[in-house]
Amino acid sequence: RDEWPPSLDHHRPWTRDETDGNAIALRKAYHFLSWEFGILPPTPLKDVDWESPHLVSVILMRDPLERRLAADATVEKYFGEEESRTEEEWWEFAEYEGSVNFVLTRLTPDRCGEKGEDTTEACLEEGKELLRRFTYILDVQCLEEGIKALSSELGLPRPHVKKGNTNDSLHQMTTRERIGNDEIYDFIVKRNRRDIELYEWSKGLSLVKCSELTSTPVDDDLLHVDDDADDLEIGNVSETEQPTSQPTPAKNPHEDTSKHNAIRAMQIHNYKLGRALLLNVHITHHGGTTVCNAMKQLGHAPEGACNRGDDWPETVPKYRPWGYDETDENAKALRNVYHFISWEFGIIPPTPLKEVKWESPNLVSFIVMKDPIDRRLSGDATTSKLFGEEADRTEEQWEAFAKYDGSINFMLTRLTPDHCGEEGENATIACLEHGKELLRRFTFILDIQCLEEGLEALANELGLPIPDVKKGRGRTSMSARERIGNDDIYDFIVGRNRLDLELYEWSKSLSLVDCSALDEGDFDDDLNVADAGDVDQFSDAINYNYTLNATDYSDDKFDAEDDSVFNNQSDSKSTNEELGSEISLASNNITNQDNINIDDRESIRALQIENYK
Repeated sequence: RDEWPPSLDHHRPWTRDETDGNAIALRKAYHFLSWEFGILPPTPLKDVDWESPHLVSVILMRDPLERRLAADATVEKYFGEEESRTEEEWWEFAEYEGSVNFVLTRLTPDRCGEKGEDTTEACLEEGKELLRRFTYILDVQCLEEGIKALSSELGLPRPHVKKGNTNDSLHQMTTRERIGNDEIYDFIVKRNRRDIELYEWSKGLSLVKCSELTSTPVDDDLLHVDDDADDLEIGNVSETEQPTSQPTPAKNPHEDTSKHNAIRAMQIHNYKLGRALLLNVHITHHGGTTVCNAMKQLGHAPEGACNRGDDWPETVPKYRPWGYDETDENAKALRNVYHFISWEFGIIPPTPLKEVKWESPNLVSFIVMKDPIDRRLSGDATTSKLFGEEADRTEEQWEAFAKYDGSINFMLTRLTPDHCGEEGENATIACLEHGKELLRRFTFILDIQCLEEGLEALANELGLPIPDVKKGRGRTSMSARERIGNDDIYDFIVGRNRLDLELYEWSKSLSLVDCSALDEGDFDDDLNVADAGDVDQFSDAINYNYTLNATDYSDDKFDAEDDSVFNNQSDSKSTNEELGSEISLASNNITNQDNINIDDRESIRALQIENYK
């Protein structure tokens, strides 16, 4: 209590909204604390956010009859000492209502275990569901081995487990032998049958399977009850002694696939619960308009190109990208208004994209990748003005187009903190690795080569209806080499953009959908046309001022849009209304913890462990 954060009171359990903040605050003072429940919890344990990435939870399970026979001063006061207890006292002990299905009664919100032998199967299932949500279950039958295994899981040294006080003579006897009356024993078993079933079931989830150990004696602590735990007393439960120091944090690996999968599972889970924001990192001419229109069908998104809207919270800055410390709060605030936003980068980001907290549990991020040469050939008004229409472009204009510096390694230059892609054919492998490292941090990668299938897969991942993906205008069956019509110029463009090409080819291995595995490998209709709602890449590059401040982000400069392109927004709005009930129903369903599958639970646990370390 001496080091307890002054901003927190001592009530337990916490509510869902309290869990994250309280766990973060307490972790700065302690690495461990205990919630003891001798009395019934004042609020249901199921309301705690046990899936919080900031909490590793453990529960010890025990044979209910062994627990029932655990001695303490109050039990002896009411029913006599066990060795000298009379048959009348044994019956009073057996009939005492305060310990009927003791565990189940405390785990379930309606205390349904108190009904004894009439406790329903549904009550038992409620208890099981809560146990599934804890990070770990330990079995008192082999507590020492369980604590050692827990320490190994958390990267801690093995503690010395001090044995509890025991009565050796009772330790060797079964519960039936200790009671000494079959009728009374059967009566206690019958009244507590659901607790017994819950304990037997929990063994399958226990971190250590006691039955698989070479020797499985009852732990010496089994028959000992804490002096401050009083089943019969109604009042405050004493606090558990807190450790005075924290263990040395384990070193996290630089790259860990299991950690990334765990983070992604948590982000998806939070999106489904309405806590995480979906964000598209939109490189200009990478299908942003198609993505934006699809996302508008599935929920509320900003107007226009989805970059900013009239409902934008006043507390959230309109610049992009955010800093690391801003990400959590900004994403949460925006999620209260929108389910999706887009960050478009035609210009080089004023602060590095790597500074964003892409691992935030409140953010689901994705990026659409595109063949750099096809992107380079995307047409827009300024390109045509500077270099002529593609169909009529002269060799001189093609050469000027190829030598234009504003589009060299366009993706890599925007993804890396030092714009290293601008060095063209002289850009280093280290520059490429910087780009790869950022891509690994996004929740999802889509390939524009099969954008429709990618958006369908993304919707499935997030538990959303499949959107109607409106195709872009125009399409060509010609290769980039054929479109340029000059091998020297084509090779020159390829040479200057070789690292962008390598990054795109590498990204295919991380794409949510492997386009090459589809039956038809045609380009998406959106592939070779400019996003009509996108920023004009050349005007952005030409007008870009490297001393630009974040406050200079204006709709005129960054969200230049052709209103005619969005003439289908009314259709999107009507589609929203049609899908409204379906989305609402889905939202209601996914807030039920029953819908977290085993893989998600494992991923959540992996993230909790990683954060503890």
